[in-house]
Amino acid sequence: ESINEDLPRIDICSGEKDGRISINRGLLQSPNYPQYLRQYVSCMKQLHVPRESRLRLFMLEKSLDYYQELNIRLLNNEPNTQRTLAKNELFDKNITNPLSDEIVEIELKTNHIGTGNFLLYFQGKFFFFLLFSSLLQIAQ
Repeated sequence: ESINEDLPRIDICSGEKDGRISINRGLLQSPNYPQYLRQYVSCMKQLHVPRESRLRLFMLEKSLDYYQELNIRLLNNEPNTQRTLAKNELFDKNITNPLSDEIVEIELKTNHIGTGNFLLYFQGKFFFFLLFSSLLQIAQ
């Protein structure tokens, strides 16, 4: 069974007004994935991860040209840090700030027409859910 099978897919350049991703688990992809980017784009999505949760990002596919950028920022905890993920790289972080949720900003920018694409798995889950699931498994 593939991780891609049953998960909702969101195009990073799709037309949601505020750019907010309203689900806590799915796939974020470049426009027309798996086709290559053949246009200039500047697109952004935001994933809101509840406080006391766990954030996971896994880059399933990434073949961007040098003039195409895919940047990830944690706006509340690390607003001045931009990161990028390589293909098959996992970013796994506990969101421990008890005062505020985390906003993960994912931005795609190109300044030339090229042949890149990407597919990113995202997940933001409550610690409580993970702990409860673990306790259920132990009890059985």
